[in-house]
Amino acid sequence: MAYECLFTSPRCVFFTFTLLNQLLPSILGATYHSHDVTSDTVCNRYHKRELQVYMSDPVILETRPESAHMLTLGLSLSCTFEMEAKGFYTTGVVSVVQSMNFRSHGDNCLDYMQTIYEDEDNDMKLKRKKSKKKKILKKVVKAAVLSRRRRDTDDEDGRGPRICGRVLFGLQVDENETLPPPFADPLPPTKPDQGVLSSLFWDAPNPYQSLVSDAAEVDHKGEIKTRLHISNRMLRQNEDVNLKVVYTAYQECDGRRVPESLFHCGYGLCISRSLVNDGLVNCPFGDCADEVDCASAKEANIIAKVLHYERTDETSVWWIILWVLVGLVLMFLACCGGIFLFMRRRKH
Repeated sequence: MAYECLFTSPRCVFFTFTLLNQLLPSILGATYHSHDVTSDTVCNRYHKRELQVYMSDPVILETRPESAHMLTLGLSLSCTFEMEAKGFYTTGVVSVVQSMNFRSHGDNCLDYMQTIYEDEDNDMKLKRKKSKKKKILKKVVKAAVLSRRRRDTDDEDGRGPRICGRVLFGLQVDENETLPPPFADPLPPTKPDQGVLSSLFWDAPNPYQSLVSDAAEVDHKGEIKTRLHISNRMLRQNEDVNLKVVYTAYQECDGRRVPESLFHCGYGLCISRSLVNDGLVNCPFGDCADEVDCASAKEANIIAKVLHYERTDETSVWWIILWVLVGLVLMFLACCGGIFLFMRRRKH
């Protein structure tokens, strides 16, 4: 029966594909997948783009020299995209702005990034309507979400503040890029306590919301939705606009007993150890823990393996070839299994 399941069950085939998707990055090492934020893969005016991130496959979204012509000509860019964490044991997703130089006019941001906190799917809304008995309790939890949300929101529709100006490793900095001193005390080893009531519902407050740095986000449900806007005002002389954001999948852990394959950022949030000391900051709490400290990160060279996607590429050619080969092998095994079962039944 086990032999028949191996070759005939769709569930077994799906499990094999999923297992290979997890094992290959671990064998090949961590690889950052870099996309131009102005490409259609990331930013589309009419449709929300969705990208995926794994523990050993973080994603970089950045402005590149080839997209500078858009800014030089004064073309605007405005879109919404979503980053979703995938993989076994993955809990959520982290975003850290590595560098940003966005324009502002007084207190108003001309260019900005903005997190969308409440953009629920219709399916989730329908599920909530079905549980009428918990309606009152959910209102209490929703009030707790609003009360514990870090920073004042831009408006009342569930959007975070607009982030602009100069940013380095998730921290707002001045023109000289002066970084704050390292933390005096280590961060706690466990996740902040949400309370028994909050943990029972999907509406539970994000325990990391008030702990991350100014230009970093953590979503414990595994989805970060972002609004990106670049003004159509043409660049002035000696003016520059640039952005580089790293998205990393994480899993919850006990900082007192961290597995060898993981690195503890603080507050029970762990990332893949293969991302440590690679020149890119993945920890979101403002101390650049995975790069020793922020001063070291500023001086470090990027040694991470980065796979750059061209503006017209939706996926890597090499990954397409690899998955085609894997698919052919699985189809061959499935055919062999089918022939074996056919011959076996024919004999009986």
